[in-house]
Amino acid sequence: MRVQPIGQAHTRKFLACAVSAWVLRFCLPTKMLTNSPIHLIYTSGIKNGTMPAINNIFAWRHLRAAGLTWMLTIGPFVVGAAPVSAQQASTEASAEVQVPLTISKTADMRFGNIVPGTSASIARMVNNGSITMMGSATHLGGTFGQAAFQVTGPPNRWITFNFGAPSIVLTNGAGQNMTVERFKAFGYQRISAQGNRQLRASADLLVGANQAPGFYTGEFNVTIDFQ
Repeated sequence: MRVQPIGQAHTRKFLACAVSAWVLRFCLPTKMLTNSPIHLIYTSGIKNGTMPAINNIFAWRHLRAAGLTWMLTIGPFVVGAAPVSAQQASTEASAEVQVPLTISKTADMRFGNIVPGTSASIARMVNNGSITMMGSATHLGGTFGQAAFQVTGPPNRWITFNFGAPSIVLTNGAGQNMTVERFKAFGYQRISAQGNRQLRASADLLVGANQAPGFYTGEFNVTIDFQ
């Protein structure tokens, strides 16, 4: 084979063809290259480390087309990534409905029988429901004791116990009044493991000097809630 000097443009063509021929030589089956223009170019020079001139325009075009075909058909299988299929997972939603929080009265607050004195007095109900008098009035016994409430709700939940107002007015229906104030709650403010709890309430009764006789009554509200 005659070797001729080649210019810069021919050099680029040769390099492109040489690379394509080398790739095809090692990536395609040998029988596909035997007796082809590509094989002739390869065996005539590239295989022996020389640089053959590409004078046969048919051979150059064939080699370039073969290299392009390899790039379009074989290349993607080498460097391409397999498509990723969609993935999914399952979970669940849940909720637990518990018993509601309720409160009911089991006993009223009773101050018993009181004889007024010549000065204002206080009948103070203490934790155990007993009455301590402060002033000139006298406590004569009768029915007395703390208000009591039964609370039910979710086991082991902490609750709050609040009074609706800091004080209330008792009336005897004839226009005379007495005031109850300083409400206090007693009892462990956490529902038991059985789902219940008893709470108690005490307060102070203000008795006026020479308070008019009569049966005095009034109401107060309590509120419970979860902490």
